[in-house]
Amino acid sequence: MMLQALRKIKADAGVAICEVDEPLPGKDEVLLEVTAAGVCGSDVHVADWTPTYAFMTSCLPVTLGHEFGGTVIAVNEAAGGATHDIVLGQRVVVAPFQSCGSCVDCLAGRKDDCQFKQGYLGFRRDGGFCRKVAVPAENCMPVPASLDDESLALIEPITIGAQAVARSGMKKGARVLVVGPGPIGHCIALMAEFEGAGSVAIAGKDDAVRLACLNANGFSTTIDAGAKPLDEAVRAVVGDTPFDIVFDATGVGAIFEPALRLLARGGALVTAGLPARPVPVDFTALSRNQQSIVGTHRAPPEIWRRTIDIVATNPDRFKAMITHRMPLSESPQAFELCRERRASKVILSMQ
Repeated sequence: MMLQALRKIKADAGVAICEVDEPLPGKDEVLLEVTAAGVCGSDVHVADWTPTYAFMTSCLPVTLGHEFGGTVIAVNEAAGGATHDIVLGQRVVVAPFQSCGSCVDCLAGRKDDCQFKQGYLGFRRDGGFCRKVAVPAENCMPVPASLDDESLALIEPITIGAQAVARSGMKKGARVLVVGPGPIGHCIALMAEFEGAGSVAIAGKDDAVRLACLNANGFSTTIDAGAKPLDEAVRAVVGDTPFDIVFDATGVGAIFEPALRLLARGGALVTAGLPARPVPVDFTALSRNQQSIVGTHRAPPEIWRRTIDIVATNPDRFKAMITHRMPLSESPQAFELCRERRASKVILSMQ
C-alpha cells in the first residue's frame, strides 16, 4: 500500500510530497496510524536547509515530522524483543529522540541527554508527516484514550515549555516574562501559569497574529515591541518592577542584553532558543546582580508524564494554540505561514 509523505529529499532547500511504501515495524518497534502532526519551526529550517541541519545529510531522503502520536495498529515482537507493554489499539504519544543506549549519559540513565542522536524521528529516521509510521516501542508513552491526535501533536512542544519552567527553578507567585510569542513561547507561558506563576507577560516584535492568539487564550499582558528596544517596550506596559524569570523563546542573541536588564537581582534568564552564533554577555553585571543564565532543551520522561497528565485535564486550553488546520497536500502553504509568523501552531492532517 502506497502512502503520501512529506519528505526531505536532498541536501538543499525544499521538501516534497512523495509516495512511500507502508512501513513495516522492525524489532522492538510498533506501527502507528497518525491523523494529525504539528509543524515546528525546525521543520521550516529543514525545508530552508539552514546550516545547523546538515547533520541530516547522510539520512536523506527522510519523512519529516516529530510532533505526533496516534494509535498502535501493529506490534513487532521479534524473538527476544520487548514491546514495553505497548499493545494493539493503544493510544500513544511519541518522544522523537532515540538514544544510543551506550554513551556515558545513556548508561547513567539520562537518555534524553544522549550524545549521539542516532535516531531522531523526523530528522534522522522517518517521522510523523505520513499516515503510518514505524517507531521504537520505547519511544511511545501511553496517553488517555480521550486525547485526540491534535492534542497528541501538541505534547512534544509542550514538554519543551514544561522543561524550561522546571529548569528555571520558578517558585509559585513568580513574576515571569516570556520573550517570543511563537508556539514554544506559548507553551512556556501556559506551563508557567499551570505551575503557579504569579503573573505572565509575553513580548514579541511585529508579531500581531501570535500575540493575538495568546490574548485569546487568556494572557492579557502582551507587548509588541515594534521598533523599540525590548526593555523600553516592556517597561512602558508593565512598569519598572523587574521579573524573577525571563524566558527566551526566540533564539535571537540580541535580546539577551535587554532581557538581563529586565531581570531582578538573583533572577534567571532561561534560554530555550538556539542562537545562530555566539552571544556576548556582560558577566561583570551578571555576577554583581547574582543572576543566572540557564539553558534548556529536551525533556526527560518525568516531564513527559507530567505534561500528558496536564494536557489530559486541560485539552482545550492547549488546543487554543492551534490557529490553522491544513491537509498534508497544503504543507508548502503551512510552512510559509510559519515562516512569515502568520500562524501560531499549524496542524497538518494525514487524512
